Amino acid sequence: MVTNFNPMKETIKINLAGQLFDLDHDAYERLKHYLDSLEIKFGTTGDEGSEIIEDIEARIAEILQQKIDSKKQVISLEDVEEIIGLMGEPEQMEDNEDNGEEPESKGKQGFVKGTRRFYRDPQNRVFGGVCSGLAAYFNIDPIWIRLLFVFLFFAKLAGVLIYVILWIIMPPAKTTGQRLEMQGKSINLNDIEDSVKREFEKVKTSVKNIPKSKGFRNAENSASEILESLGNVLLVLLKVLGVIVIVSILVALVISFISFIAGGIQLAPWHIFHNWHWPHWHWNLHWPEFTFLNLCIFLVIAIPVFALIGKIFRWLFNIQSTNNFAKGIGATIWVLAFISLVFMVVAEKDNRLFREVNRSEYTLPLQDEKPLYVGIKNASIEDRSLEHYQIFNFRFSRDENDDEYLRNPEITIVESYTDAVEIKIEKSYALFHIGRIPESPDRMIDYSWHHNDTSLLLSKFYMCDEDDAWRLPNVSIEVKIPEGKTVYFDDEILSLFDIELTENVAYTMRNGGLKELMN
Repeated sequence: MVTNFNPMKETIKINLAGQLFDLDHDAYERLKHYLDSLEIKFGTTGDEGSEIIEDIEARIAEILQQKIDSKKQVISLEDVEEIIGLMGEPEQMEDNEDNGEEPESKGKQGFVKGTRRFYRDPQNRVFGGVCSGLAAYFNIDPIWIRLLFVFLFFAKLAGVLIYVILWIIMPPAKTTGQRLEMQGKSINLNDIEDSVKREFEKVKTSVKNIPKSKGFRNAENSASEILESLGNVLLVLLKVLGVIVIVSILVALVISFISFIAGGIQLAPWHIFHNWHWPHWHWNLHWPEFTFLNLCIFLVIAIPVFALIGKIFRWLFNIQSTNNFAKGIGATIWVLAFISLVFMVVAEKDNRLFREVNRSEYTLPLQDEKPLYVGIKNASIEDRSLEHYQIFNFRFSRDENDDEYLRNPEITIVESYTDAVEIKIEKSYALFHIGRIPESPDRMIDYSWHHNDTSLLLSKFYMCDEDDAWRLPNVSIEVKIPEGKTVYFDDEILSLFDIELTENVAYTMRNGGLKELMN
């Protein structure tokens, strides 16, 4: 540990495991005392003790690095005490050894299992250490992982390719701390000492076998170096490709944002969206409402995309994320945009925001002195083979023979403010679609009706092609009856009304509603 005392700021700069840290005076004194005690404990055991101390310093440096962020640059005494509590005191190990007890694996806070990470295990390798590394991660015998790869190879399931890819992307466990992480063990004094001692024992045992395996090891090391070099090249190419993709997505998002605000949901500037057809300016919205709607849609889509891009970018370039404030702002904006979007869709009058609508109005030339008969046109469907479905409260049927979609229209009876019987038919379908441009609702939805001077006959079903059914087509019919007009209804038509009426009973329009005509 190299130190550089700065009396002006009451901090001391140290070099620990190749990394620079600023400590306040008390933290420096406590850490120095701790490292000196480690030197006394392990310094007399030669190379084994030196490696133990180096691994402990590397682990301490790793934890210290996690304590530093944009708001905190100086390590305090509390930070050092926390680290020592995690690592454990050398004196505790001596007491346990004198009493013949197992070394404790707990500091002040108590140890839980360490974080597991994927590493290759070069010390127990046959080729690249992939199988032994996976076995250490999952805490199973390496033989089972090796048998799995043998099976994948003979089953022609790209076992060799998978192994090579894992060899490239999995880093080797070079330090004692990495080996402990690979096994999911806590990184403290006891575990580091035990791991280093086991490694030295393996080295002593394997020295005798070096002449027998030297050629194999040389070939293996050469293959490992080649694959690692290939992995580094692929990683660089992956980073370059990632930057290109990220920049392309950002440019697309900027263009999309301008398009959303200036001209509605228009993704047509890119050829890839050539066959996507989105709603245009014929919506019944004023420009500020329309722009706000587009902004909400853009934010709901773009913020998760930005978050994913940021995560990929940090992963490619190994950048630690410390700006939680920006994450909180982004999450808040996304929630507000999502709530606003849901509110606008739900609160939109008549649900016309995302639907293409075609309205037709007709005036019926009826005889004033005669009553009007309202019934069903071609009510029988017995010759059809129908399958019935329901999505929430949306019911419909499918004709298996003609591949047609059938559904009952919505029929309402209201008062006419003229002296004539009028009928308004409204056909609509969901506006969002991919692929071919759909026909107008009037052409896509087939609905027939008939009238003469005394009757109005409405079809019980409207139909459309099965390929257009997912657009949720709908037909709404509004029959306007002038005040004083007498009306009869048959049983079939009454099943389509949202009010209770009696068949073949005379009704008359009075005060905005149908009243039963008393004899």
